[in-house]
Amino acid sequence: MKLKFALLSLIAGVMISCGKDNEMQFEHYTLISDNCDKCVNVDIDIPLAKSSERKARKINDQLNSHIVKLIDFSDKGDAEDIKSAIKSFEKAQSQLLSEFPEAPAKWEARIKGELSDQTNDLISIHLDSYIYSGGAHGYGSESYLNFDPGTGDLLTADDLFKSTGSFQDFAEKKFRKDHGLKTDENINSQGFMFEEDRFVLPNNIGFTRDSLFLVYNPYEIAAYSEGRIYVGFKLAEVQEFLKVNNKP
Repeated sequence: MKLKFALLSLIAGVMISCGKDNEMQFEHYTLISDNCDKCVNVDIDIPLAKSSERKARKINDQLNSHIVKLIDFSDKGDAEDIKSAIKSFEKAQSQLLSEFPEAPAKWEARIKGELSDQTNDLISIHLDSYIYSGGAHGYGSESYLNFDPGTGDLLTADDLFKSTGSFQDFAEKKFRKDHGLKTDENINSQGFMFEEDRFVLPNNIGFTRDSLFLVYNPYEIAAYSEGRIYVGFKLAEVQEFLKVNNKP
């Protein structure tokens, strides 16, 4: 399999704002496989920080690590970068075809990323991925990675909210309202699969210029057939809970 590689320079914030002199800049990293009958189909397009500063390297390392985990099929899961992860993906497909020649040949890895928000306190990057590695269907998921622009550190829920517990209680009320669940009704009464029957925040919490999203991917709290489940808020609704300043 051959990979076509390209770096397309873009000024950070083009999709979001006019940009500022002190904003971190990003460029699009693209990796596309050649088309052939038994090749894996790879299409990756993600924003990477365009700087040699340590904070930019930390952001890029986190993005690369996240994507490697999605497509690394090596025995020990020890691929060091995206290209080596793709090689492990290709090798796994070849091994499957050698054992089961009639198996579906066209494995896919499609990952698209965009800068969804950027302020003095926050860089939020949205990744939409679809991985097919045989079987009845592939797996599509969304990820939000939130970073501290000053350090490049990946932000956790505790970094985003003044009180994660208070926001979780607030989010549960919205979740129940969206799904017609009464306050005293079991959270799993409509087929959800929250552990220990308790509402929890998802791993993926994302920001846009005027909204905050909670994203539950397939299998996290419901069956695959339910797809992705979202809980959305206008920032004005949740501003009191935020530790980060989401204003430009």
